[in-house]
Amino acid sequence: MIEVKWEYEGLYERPAVQAVVERVVRRLQHVLGKISCPVHRRIPGLLVRGHTLSTLDIGFVTCCQTLLEEATNRIPDIRQRRGNRSRRKSNVPYAPDRRQLLR
Repeated sequence: MIEVKWEYEGLYERPAVQAVVERVVRRLQHVLGKISCPVHRRIPGLLVRGHTLSTLDIGFVTCCQTLLEEATNRIPDIRQRRGNRSRRKSNVPYAPDRRQLLR
């Protein structure tokens, strides 16, 4: 099971945020649950931050850089295999989140 650490500080949208996080966990569980750090024997977790649903940030929590790289390398495999349903429904081209580009 993927461990989820909460640093979410919003009050009013908590049920909606909980539903989004549950969907993310369900989608990632089968991929991230199969990998673990070869040194520390830990699996990656998720960190949920933000104040509202629109500022929600979900990231990985790992014990080391090696596990972080392995976890992030597995995510494109999910998108290629299943496709990104939200992009298929829309004709809007994908544009990366500027906040991610600034990191």
